[in-house]
Amino acid sequence: MRSASKLGVVAVLLAALILRVAGVLVLGDLVDPLTWEYGPIAASLERGEGFTYAFRLDRVYHSWMPPLYPALLALHRAVFGAHGYLALYITQCMLSTATVALAGLLAMRLGGHMAGWAAMVMASLYPPLAVKVAYLDPVTVETFLLLAAVWLCIKALDGDGVRPAAGSGLLLALAVLARPTLLAFAVGLMLTWCVMYRQRIRAGLVLMACVIAGMTPWMARNAMVHGQVVMISSNAGYNFWIGNNPLATGHAYADDGQPVWMHMPPELQQRVAAVSEVEQSRLLYGEGIQWIRENPGRFLELTLRRLAFFVWFRPGAGTGQMDYPQLWQTGYKAVYGLLLLLAGWGAWWWGRHWRRLLPVYVLIGSVTAVYSVFFIHTRYRMILEVFLIVLAAPAALCATRLVDGRWRLGMQTGARE
Repeated sequence: MRSASKLGVVAVLLAALILRVAGVLVLGDLVDPLTWEYGPIAASLERGEGFTYAFRLDRVYHSWMPPLYPALLALHRAVFGAHGYLALYITQCMLSTATVALAGLLAMRLGGHMAGWAAMVMASLYPPLAVKVAYLDPVTVETFLLLAAVWLCIKALDGDGVRPAAGSGLLLALAVLARPTLLAFAVGLMLTWCVMYRQRIRAGLVLMACVIAGMTPWMARNAMVHGQVVMISSNAGYNFWIGNNPLATGHAYADDGQPVWMHMPPELQQRVAAVSEVEQSRLLYGEGIQWIRENPGRFLELTLRRLAFFVWFRPGAGTGQMDYPQLWQTGYKAVYGLLLLLAGWGAWWWGRHWRRLLPVYVLIGSVTAVYSVFFIHTRYRMILEVFLIVLAAPAALCATRLVDGRWRLGMQTGARE
Protein backbone atom coordinates (compact mmCIF):
# COMPACT_ATOMS: atom_id res chain seq x y z
CA MET A 1 0.00 0.00 0.00
CA ARG A 2 1.38 3.43 -0.91
CA SER A 3 2.35 5.81 1.88
CA ALA A 4 -0.37 8.27 0.79
CA SER A 5 -3.00 5.54 1.11
CA LYS A 6 -1.68 4.57 4.53
CA LEU A 7 -1.85 8.17 5.66
CA GLY A 8 -5.42 8.38 4.35
CA VAL A 9 -6.43 5.29 6.33
CA VAL A 10 -4.83 6.69 9.48
CA ALA A 11 -6.60 10.02 8.94
CA VAL A 12 -10.03 8.39 8.53
CA LEU A 13 -9.55 6.16 11.58
CA LEU A 14 -8.24 9.05 13.68
CA ALA A 15 -11.24 11.16 12.67
CA ALA A 16 -13.56 8.25 13.56
CA LEU A 17 -11.93 7.88 16.98
CA ILE A 18 -12.13 11.62 17.69
CA LEU A 19 -15.80 11.67 16.70
CA ARG A 20 -16.56 8.79 19.06
CA VAL A 21 -14.62 10.23 21.98
CA ALA A 22 -16.46 13.52 21.46
CA GLY A 23 -19.75 11.61 21.56
CA VAL A 24 -18.77 10.07 24.90
CA LEU A 25 -17.80 13.45 26.35
CA VAL A 26 -21.08 15.03 25.25
CA LEU A 27 -23.53 12.17 25.80
CA GLY A 28 -21.88 9.71 28.17
CA ASP A 29 -22.78 9.54 31.85
CA LEU A 30 -19.49 8.85 33.64
CA VAL A 31 -20.95 8.74 37.17
CA ASP A 32 -24.27 6.88 37.19
CA PRO A 33 -25.10 5.60 33.69
CA LEU A 34 -28.07 3.43 32.84
CA THR A 35 -26.67 -0.12 32.89
CA TRP A 36 -29.84 -2.19 32.35
CA GLU A 37 -29.41 -5.74 33.67
CA TYR A 38 -25.67 -5.68 32.99
CA GLY A 39 -24.84 -3.39 35.92
CA PRO A 40 -26.45 -5.47 38.69
CA ILE A 41 -24.88 -8.65 37.29
CA ALA A 42 -21.46 -6.98 37.13
CA ALA A 43 -21.89 -5.78 40.73
CA SER A 44 -22.77 -9.32 41.77
CA LEU A 45 -19.58 -10.60 40.11
CA GLU A 46 -17.55 -7.94 41.95
CA ARG A 47 -19.04 -9.02 45.28
CA GLY A 48 -18.07 -12.62 44.60
CA GLU A 49 -21.70 -13.75 44.36
CA GLY A 50 -21.35 -15.10 40.86
CA PHE A 51 -23.39 -14.37 37.77
CA THR A 52 -26.67 -13.58 39.55
CA TYR A 53 -29.52 -11.16 38.95
CA ALA A 54 -32.57 -10.39 41.11
CA PHE A 55 -35.55 -9.97 38.78
CA ARG A 56 -39.05 -8.61 39.38
CA LEU A 57 -40.53 -11.91 40.56
CA ASP A 58 -38.45 -11.85 43.79
CA ARG A 59 -36.06 -14.49 42.58
CA VAL A 60 -32.32 -14.65 42.03
CA TYR A 61 -31.50 -15.80 38.50
CA HIS A 62 -28.18 -17.40 37.60
CA SER A 63 -28.30 -17.37 33.79
CA TRP A 64 -30.76 -14.59 33.01
CA MET A 65 -28.53 -12.68 30.59
CA PRO A 66 -25.77 -13.72 28.17
CA PRO A 67 -22.45 -13.40 30.00
CA LEU A 68 -20.04 -11.46 27.81
CA TYR A 69 -21.02 -7.82 28.39
CA PRO A 70 -21.65 -8.07 32.16
CA ALA A 71 -18.24 -9.75 32.48
CA LEU A 72 -16.64 -6.98 30.41
CA LEU A 73 -18.29 -4.32 32.59
CA ALA A 74 -17.20 -6.10 35.79
CA LEU A 75 -13.63 -6.38 34.48
CA HIS A 76 -13.40 -2.65 33.75
CA ARG A 77 -14.84 -1.75 37.14
CA ALA A 78 -12.48 -4.15 38.93
CA VAL A 79 -9.38 -2.86 37.12
CA PHE A 80 -10.17 0.86 36.94
CA GLY A 81 -12.34 1.31 40.02
CA ALA A 82 -14.19 4.63 40.05
CA HIS A 83 -13.12 5.20 36.44
CA GLY A 84 -14.51 1.86 35.26
CA TYR A 85 -17.34 3.40 33.26
CA LEU A 86 -15.01 5.83 31.50
CA ALA A 87 -12.62 2.97 30.73
CA LEU A 88 -15.42 0.94 29.17
CA TYR A 89 -16.51 3.94 27.10
CA ILE A 90 -12.93 4.25 25.81
CA THR A 91 -12.83 0.54 25.02
CA GLN A 92 -16.07 0.92 23.05
CA CYS A 93 -14.60 3.90 21.15
CA MET A 94 -11.59 1.80 20.17
CA LEU A 95 -13.71 -1.20 19.16
CA SER A 96 -16.01 1.03 17.11
CA THR A 97 -12.98 2.54 15.35
CA ALA A 98 -11.68 -0.97 14.66
CA THR A 99 -15.12 -1.74 13.22
CA VAL A 100 -14.63 1.12 10.76
CA ALA A 101 -11.35 -0.45 9.62
CA LEU A 102 -12.93 -3.90 9.33
CA ALA A 103 -15.80 -2.52 7.23
CA GLY A 104 -13.21 -1.16 4.83
CA LEU A 105 -11.25 -4.41 4.75
CA LEU A 106 -14.38 -6.50 4.09
CA ALA A 107 -15.65 -4.21 1.32
CA MET A 108 -12.16 -4.05 -0.22
CA ARG A 109 -11.84 -7.84 -0.21
CA LEU A 110 -15.21 -8.19 -1.90
CA GLY A 111 -15.25 -5.23 -4.26
CA GLY A 112 -11.83 -3.67 -4.56
CA HIS A 113 -9.83 -0.77 -3.19
CA MET A 114 -12.35 2.02 -3.83
CA ALA A 115 -15.24 0.05 -2.32
CA GLY A 116 -13.11 -0.38 0.79
CA TRP A 117 -12.47 3.35 1.01
CA ALA A 118 -16.16 4.14 0.57
CA ALA A 119 -17.21 1.66 3.28
CA MET A 120 -14.60 2.97 5.71
CA VAL A 121 -15.60 6.62 5.25
CA MET A 122 -19.32 5.78 5.52
CA ALA A 123 -18.80 3.69 8.66
CA SER A 124 -16.70 6.40 10.28
CA LEU A 125 -19.44 9.00 9.78
CA TYR A 126 -22.56 6.86 10.27
CA PRO A 127 -24.22 8.45 13.36
CA PRO A 128 -25.61 5.34 15.11
CA LEU A 129 -22.20 3.65 15.08
CA ALA A 130 -20.55 6.80 16.43
CA VAL A 131 -23.16 7.62 19.09
CA LYS A 132 -23.82 4.14 20.51
CA VAL A 133 -20.37 4.08 22.15
CA ALA A 134 -21.67 6.68 24.63
CA TYR A 135 -24.13 4.18 26.15
CA LEU A 136 -23.47 1.06 28.19
CA ASP A 137 -24.98 -1.30 25.68
CA PRO A 138 -23.37 -4.38 24.07
CA VAL A 139 -24.21 -3.29 20.50
CA THR A 140 -20.73 -1.85 19.86
CA VAL A 141 -18.98 -5.00 21.11
CA GLU A 142 -21.35 -7.30 19.24
CA THR A 143 -20.93 -5.37 15.99
CA PHE A 144 -17.13 -5.58 16.19
CA LEU A 145 -17.12 -9.30 16.97
CA LEU A 146 -19.62 -10.11 14.24
CA LEU A 147 -17.90 -8.06 11.55
CA ALA A 148 -14.51 -9.54 12.43
CA ALA A 149 -16.00 -13.05 12.36
CA VAL A 150 -17.60 -12.53 8.93
CA TRP A 151 -14.41 -10.97 7.52
CA LEU A 152 -12.34 -13.98 8.64
CA CYS A 153 -15.07 -16.34 7.41
CA ILE A 154 -14.86 -14.87 3.90
CA LYS A 155 -11.06 -15.10 4.04
CA ALA A 156 -11.45 -18.80 4.81
CA LEU A 157 -13.90 -19.20 1.92
CA ASP A 158 -11.35 -17.54 -0.37
CA GLY A 159 -8.88 -20.31 0.45
CA ASP A 160 -6.64 -18.56 3.00
CA GLY A 161 -6.43 -21.71 5.12
CA VAL A 162 -8.03 -22.93 8.33
CA ARG A 163 -6.58 -20.26 10.64
CA PRO A 164 -9.09 -17.61 9.51
CA ALA A 165 -11.84 -20.21 9.96
CA ALA A 166 -10.68 -20.94 13.51
CA GLY A 167 -10.53 -17.22 14.33
CA SER A 168 -13.96 -16.69 12.82
CA GLY A 169 -15.42 -19.51 14.90
CA LEU A 170 -13.98 -18.21 18.18
CA LEU A 171 -15.16 -14.66 17.48
CA LEU A 172 -18.60 -15.94 16.52
CA ALA A 173 -18.75 -17.89 19.79
CA LEU A 174 -18.03 -14.67 21.70
CA ALA A 175 -20.72 -12.88 19.68
CA VAL A 176 -23.22 -15.63 20.60
CA LEU A 177 -22.22 -15.23 24.26
CA ALA A 178 -23.17 -11.58 23.90
CA ARG A 179 -26.34 -12.09 21.84
CA PRO A 180 -27.78 -15.65 21.81
CA THR A 181 -29.95 -14.98 18.73
CA LEU A 182 -26.73 -15.14 16.71
CA LEU A 183 -26.71 -18.88 17.32
CA ALA A 184 -29.25 -19.03 14.46
CA PHE A 185 -26.63 -17.39 12.24
CA ALA A 186 -23.99 -19.92 13.30
CA VAL A 187 -26.30 -22.82 12.41
CA GLY A 188 -27.43 -21.20 9.16
CA LEU A 189 -23.84 -20.48 8.18
CA MET A 190 -22.82 -24.10 8.68
CA LEU A 191 -25.79 -25.42 6.68
CA THR A 192 -24.96 -23.00 3.87
CA TRP A 193 -21.29 -23.96 4.03
CA CYS A 194 -22.05 -27.68 3.70
CA VAL A 195 -24.30 -27.12 0.68
CA MET A 196 -22.53 -24.29 -1.18
CA TYR A 197 -18.85 -24.55 -0.24
CA ARG A 198 -18.02 -28.24 -0.22
CA GLN A 199 -14.55 -27.54 -1.54
CA ARG A 200 -13.86 -25.72 1.74
CA ILE A 201 -15.51 -28.28 4.02
CA ARG A 202 -12.39 -28.68 6.21
CA ALA A 203 -12.38 -24.97 6.99
CA GLY A 204 -16.10 -25.14 7.71
CA LEU A 205 -15.65 -27.97 10.19
CA VAL A 206 -12.86 -26.06 11.92
CA LEU A 207 -15.09 -22.98 12.18
CA MET A 208 -17.97 -24.93 13.71
CA ALA A 209 -15.66 -26.77 16.10
CA CYS A 210 -14.30 -23.43 17.33
CA VAL A 211 -17.83 -22.04 17.78
CA ILE A 212 -18.71 -25.04 19.95
CA ALA A 213 -15.41 -24.89 21.84
CA GLY A 214 -15.89 -21.20 22.57
CA MET A 215 -19.40 -21.77 23.94
CA THR A 216 -18.62 -24.95 25.91
CA PRO A 217 -17.21 -23.39 29.13
CA TRP A 218 -20.34 -21.31 29.66
CA MET A 219 -22.63 -24.22 28.78
CA ALA A 220 -20.72 -26.43 31.23
CA ARG A 221 -21.10 -23.78 33.92
CA ASN A 222 -24.85 -23.61 33.27
CA ALA A 223 -25.15 -27.39 33.47
CA MET A 224 -23.39 -27.37 36.85
CA VAL A 225 -25.61 -24.57 38.18
CA HIS A 226 -28.97 -25.83 36.87
CA GLY A 227 -28.37 -29.56 36.56
CA GLN A 228 -29.51 -29.47 32.94
CA VAL A 229 -28.62 -27.92 29.60
CA VAL A 230 -29.01 -24.16 29.22
CA MET A 231 -27.41 -23.02 25.99
CA ILE A 232 -26.71 -19.37 26.84
CA SER A 233 -29.38 -17.57 28.88
CA SER A 234 -32.67 -18.38 30.56
CA ASN A 235 -34.71 -15.39 29.36
CA ALA A 236 -35.68 -16.79 25.95
CA GLY A 237 -39.10 -18.07 27.04
CA TYR A 238 -39.87 -14.75 28.73
CA ASN A 239 -38.96 -12.84 25.56
CA PHE A 240 -40.99 -15.24 23.42
CA TRP A 241 -44.05 -14.71 25.62
CA ILE A 242 -43.67 -10.90 25.35
CA GLY A 243 -43.95 -11.25 21.58
CA ASN A 244 -46.78 -13.80 21.57
CA ASN A 245 -49.65 -13.19 23.96
CA PRO A 246 -53.08 -11.48 23.81
CA LEU A 247 -51.57 -8.02 24.39
CA ALA A 248 -48.57 -8.39 22.07
CA THR A 249 -47.93 -5.49 19.71
CA GLY A 250 -44.76 -6.54 17.89
CA HIS A 251 -42.48 -4.58 20.20
CA ALA A 252 -41.94 -4.50 23.96
CA TYR A 253 -44.75 -2.08 24.83
CA ALA A 254 -48.50 -2.65 25.06
CA ASP A 255 -51.02 -0.28 23.51
CA ASP A 256 -51.22 1.70 26.77
CA GLY A 257 -47.49 2.50 26.56
CA GLN A 258 -46.52 0.21 29.45
CA PRO A 259 -44.10 -2.71 28.99
CA VAL A 260 -45.95 -5.88 27.98
CA TRP A 261 -44.50 -7.85 30.90
CA MET A 262 -46.32 -5.54 33.34
CA HIS A 263 -49.60 -6.99 32.05
CA MET A 264 -48.70 -10.62 32.74
CA PRO A 265 -51.84 -12.16 34.32
CA PRO A 266 -51.53 -12.76 38.09
CA GLU A 267 -52.37 -16.44 37.62
CA LEU A 268 -49.46 -16.83 35.17
CA GLN A 269 -47.16 -14.90 37.50
CA GLN A 270 -47.97 -17.34 40.28
CA ARG A 271 -47.25 -20.34 38.05
CA VAL A 272 -43.97 -18.79 36.94
CA ALA A 273 -42.95 -18.04 40.53
CA ALA A 274 -43.56 -21.66 41.53
CA VAL A 275 -41.05 -23.24 39.15
CA SER A 276 -37.30 -23.10 38.66
CA GLU A 277 -35.51 -20.61 36.43
CA VAL A 278 -35.13 -23.07 33.56
CA GLU A 279 -38.69 -24.42 33.92
CA GLN A 280 -39.96 -20.84 33.89
CA SER A 281 -38.51 -20.36 30.41
CA ARG A 282 -40.12 -23.57 29.20
CA LEU A 283 -43.45 -22.60 30.78
CA LEU A 284 -43.50 -19.22 29.05
CA TYR A 285 -42.42 -20.77 25.75
CA GLY A 286 -45.35 -23.15 26.12
CA GLU A 287 -47.76 -20.30 26.85
CA GLY A 288 -46.60 -18.46 23.74
CA ILE A 289 -46.85 -21.53 21.52
CA GLN A 290 -50.31 -22.32 22.85
CA TRP A 291 -51.45 -18.78 22.06
CA ILE A 292 -50.05 -19.11 18.52
CA ARG A 293 -51.98 -22.36 17.98
CA GLU A 294 -55.18 -20.68 19.08
CA ASN A 295 -54.52 -17.47 17.11
CA PRO A 296 -52.60 -18.33 13.92
CA GLY A 297 -53.98 -15.37 12.00
CA ARG A 298 -53.00 -12.91 14.70
CA PHE A 299 -49.54 -14.50 14.90
CA LEU A 300 -49.05 -14.06 11.16
CA GLU A 301 -50.16 -10.44 11.43
CA LEU A 302 -47.73 -9.83 14.30
CA THR A 303 -44.90 -11.55 12.42
CA LEU A 304 -45.38 -9.29 9.40
CA ARG A 305 -45.62 -6.27 11.70
CA ARG A 306 -42.41 -7.25 13.51
CA LEU A 307 -40.69 -7.70 10.16
CA ALA A 308 -41.74 -4.18 9.15
CA PHE A 309 -40.59 -2.79 12.52
CA PHE A 310 -37.23 -4.52 12.12
CA VAL A 311 -36.62 -3.31 8.58
CA TRP A 312 -37.80 0.21 9.44
CA PHE A 313 -38.76 1.55 12.91
CA ARG A 314 -41.26 0.48 15.55
CA PRO A 315 -43.88 2.99 16.75
CA GLY A 316 -42.38 5.25 19.38
CA ALA A 317 -38.81 4.30 18.46
CA GLY A 318 -36.41 6.34 20.57
CA THR A 319 -38.81 6.53 23.52
CA GLY A 320 -39.25 4.31 26.55
CA GLN A 321 -36.75 3.75 29.35
CA MET A 322 -34.24 5.76 27.32
CA ASP A 323 -35.58 8.79 25.46
CA TYR A 324 -33.66 10.27 22.53
CA PRO A 325 -34.21 13.86 21.32
CA GLN A 326 -36.69 14.24 18.47
CA LEU A 327 -33.94 15.70 16.26
CA TRP A 328 -31.93 12.51 16.75
CA GLN A 329 -34.89 10.28 15.91
CA THR A 330 -35.62 12.24 12.72
CA GLY A 331 -31.97 12.30 11.71
CA TYR A 332 -31.55 8.59 12.33
CA LYS A 333 -34.52 7.77 10.14
CA ALA A 334 -33.23 10.02 7.34
CA VAL A 335 -29.69 8.58 7.40
CA TYR A 336 -30.87 4.98 7.78
CA GLY A 337 -33.43 5.41 4.98
CA LEU A 338 -30.68 6.61 2.64
CA LEU A 339 -28.47 3.71 3.71
CA LEU A 340 -31.29 1.25 3.06
CA LEU A 341 -31.76 2.59 -0.47
CA LEU A 342 -28.03 2.46 -1.19
CA ALA A 343 -27.78 -1.06 0.29
CA GLY A 344 -30.58 -2.25 -2.02
CA TRP A 345 -28.81 -0.71 -5.00
CA GLY A 346 -25.54 -2.21 -3.78
CA ALA A 347 -27.04 -5.69 -3.36
CA TRP A 348 -28.08 -5.51 -7.01
CA TRP A 349 -24.58 -4.34 -7.95
CA TRP A 350 -23.00 -7.18 -5.95
CA GLY A 351 -25.31 -9.66 -7.70
CA ARG A 352 -22.56 -11.41 -9.65
CA HIS A 353 -20.66 -11.97 -6.39
CA TRP A 354 -23.61 -13.46 -4.53
CA ARG A 355 -21.80 -16.67 -3.53
CA ARG A 356 -19.03 -14.76 -1.77
CA LEU A 357 -21.60 -12.60 -0.01
CA LEU A 358 -23.70 -15.51 1.25
CA PRO A 359 -22.38 -15.24 4.85
CA VAL A 360 -23.60 -11.62 4.93
CA TYR A 361 -26.99 -12.56 3.49
CA VAL A 362 -27.36 -15.53 5.87
CA LEU A 363 -26.56 -13.23 8.79
CA ILE A 364 -29.13 -10.61 7.79
CA GLY A 365 -31.77 -13.25 7.02
CA SER A 366 -31.28 -15.32 10.19
CA VAL A 367 -31.29 -12.36 12.59
CA THR A 368 -34.35 -10.87 10.90
CA ALA A 369 -36.19 -14.21 11.04
CA VAL A 370 -35.51 -14.74 14.75
CA TYR A 371 -36.69 -11.31 15.82
CA SER A 372 -39.75 -11.60 13.58
CA VAL A 373 -41.13 -14.27 15.94
CA PHE A 374 -40.04 -12.60 19.20
CA PHE A 375 -40.34 -8.81 19.51
CA ILE A 376 -38.52 -5.77 18.19
CA HIS A 377 -36.36 -3.00 19.57
CA THR A 378 -34.58 -0.77 17.08
CA ARG A 379 -31.22 -1.47 18.72
CA TYR A 380 -31.60 -5.16 17.82
CA ARG A 381 -31.07 -4.20 14.17
CA MET A 382 -27.99 -2.06 14.75
CA ILE A 383 -25.57 -4.99 14.53
CA LEU A 384 -26.62 -5.39 10.89
CA GLU A 385 -26.27 -1.78 9.81
CA VAL A 386 -22.51 -1.95 9.29
CA PHE A 387 -23.13 -4.81 6.85
CA LEU A 388 -25.63 -2.60 5.03
CA ILE A 389 -22.78 -0.09 4.75
CA VAL A 390 -20.58 -2.75 3.12
CA LEU A 391 -23.37 -3.57 0.67
CA ALA A 392 -23.98 0.12 0.02
CA ALA A 393 -20.34 1.06 -0.63
CA PRO A 394 -20.30 0.46 -4.42
CA ALA A 395 -23.67 2.18 -4.80
CA ALA A 396 -22.35 5.20 -2.90
CA LEU A 397 -19.39 5.29 -5.28
CA CYS A 398 -21.70 5.10 -8.30
CA ALA A 399 -23.89 7.88 -6.90
CA THR A 400 -20.84 10.06 -6.18
CA ARG A 401 -19.47 9.57 -9.67
CA LEU A 402 -22.89 10.25 -11.20
CA VAL A 403 -23.27 13.51 -9.30
CA ASP A 404 -19.68 14.48 -10.00
CA GLY A 405 -20.10 13.69 -13.72
CA ARG A 406 -23.23 15.81 -13.99
CA TRP A 407 -21.54 18.66 -12.09
CA ARG A 408 -18.53 18.55 -14.41
CA LEU A 409 -20.82 18.40 -17.45
CA GLY A 410 -22.71 21.42 -16.15
CA MET A 411 -19.49 23.33 -15.60
CA GLN A 412 -18.27 22.52 -19.10
CA THR A 413 -21.63 23.53 -20.63
CA GLY A 414 -21.59 26.77 -18.69
CA ALA A 415 -18.05 27.53 -19.88
CA ARG A 416 -19.04 26.97 -23.53
CA GLU A 417 -22.00 29.32 -23.18
